[in-house]
Amino acid sequence: MKCIGCGVARTGLGILAQQQGGPDLGGGEEAEAELPPDAAEQAGQLEAQALAVVGTGDFKKAEALFLRAARLQPRSARLHEARAQCLLELEDFGEACAAARRSTWLSPEWPVGHLTFGRALLNFGRLQDAAESLDFASSLAGQGADEELRAETAEELARARALLERHWAELHDVPVRTPGGELPMLRIRQYLDCGYCNLSGEQGPGGALWAAAVVLAAHIGSGCPPGRASWRGARVLELGAGTGLAGLAAAAAGASALLTDPQTGLPVMNTNVALNRAAVSGAGGSVQAVAYDWLDDPPAEVAQGHWDVVLAADLVYSFASVAPFVDALARLVRGGGPGAAGGAPALYAHNPRAEELDAELRDALRARGLGVRELPLPERLVPVGRMDLTALRRVVLWAVEAQPGAAADAGASKRQCR
Repeated sequence: MKCIGCGVARTGLGILAQQQGGPDLGGGEEAEAELPPDAAEQAGQLEAQALAVVGTGDFKKAEALFLRAARLQPRSARLHEARAQCLLELEDFGEACAAARRSTWLSPEWPVGHLTFGRALLNFGRLQDAAESLDFASSLAGQGADEELRAETAEELARARALLERHWAELHDVPVRTPGGELPMLRIRQYLDCGYCNLSGEQGPGGALWAAAVVLAAHIGSGCPPGRASWRGARVLELGAGTGLAGLAAAAAGASALLTDPQTGLPVMNTNVALNRAAVSGAGGSVQAVAYDWLDDPPAEVAQGHWDVVLAADLVYSFASVAPFVDALARLVRGGGPGAAGGAPALYAHNPRAEELDAELRDALRARGLGVRELPLPERLVPVGRMDLTALRRVVLWAVEAQPGAAADAGASKRQCR
């Protein structure tokens, strides 16, 4: 990534106009013990030489002079920041980040240091870190009287935020439209491993968008929930929501949706709730997200809810995942337990992986008194992101309901867990 407006001559803040006024914490007693007695004087002479060289455009020589000065005055935030600006001109962005970071450590309340650090991060490709550093620089600059510094910091912050938003839109966000356009377009942000921003794959499979969720969203957009004429006003709970697409689709159809996933998945859900709040509210729906680990007691938002429909997509991907999923689903579908007053039918979008695993899932559902009825896929499916029609058509849709008169074996699914 090419240097973005971080030239020394352009800003003049850290090196030219305000170099003599920047913070200098001095060498410190511990650092000065190993320095020559005239270290401060030598550093001052080197700094003056560097400033003169900057005017000629020889940034390589200026950087070397600032480095020598900084070694004599290692706690001078001003010298490290000046060197960072030279390194930016030389397009050595990694070293520029290190020098600018040192400046911010030495003088945490100096806005110029954070401004240069933000520019270095931006050119190093760390877009989100850059935006955060520039945001902090802007807050510090806003407390001072330097209008030029405030304006320049605000300009750089706007630039970083625009680049970050473009990065998210191009590499993390997936626009999802229902085949017939029945629902407003939803924007789903994936938390994938990334060196440019702080979104990561630490959330595991829940940070990505999968075919089963896309198919379930298409079904929601083209049909009605079990036992109801419309999604409008329906109280919907999504288990293992991940990116939250299915629950958001229901909310965009007018439902009141609660997205749930373990604590690590909360940032993903909250991000997508925020991104789609306008689409949801415009449709008369509502949505929120809470943490819910199936191995723990359900939170109050789940336990005190009276749900009309339970949604789930692609939550069984190993034998170990069968029992926790079926137990959580049974509590909601059969009723009589926390968070399941009256029971609620479920829509589950399943991605078949192995015949033996699918058979174990069906057996576990049956053992808990749950019946499965396969539903037709939406007539029109459209590719989403990198998911083609082949991937979407592999998904099977199930309506899961309590079997009348069936006795649930609370331990059956646990015995089958491998």
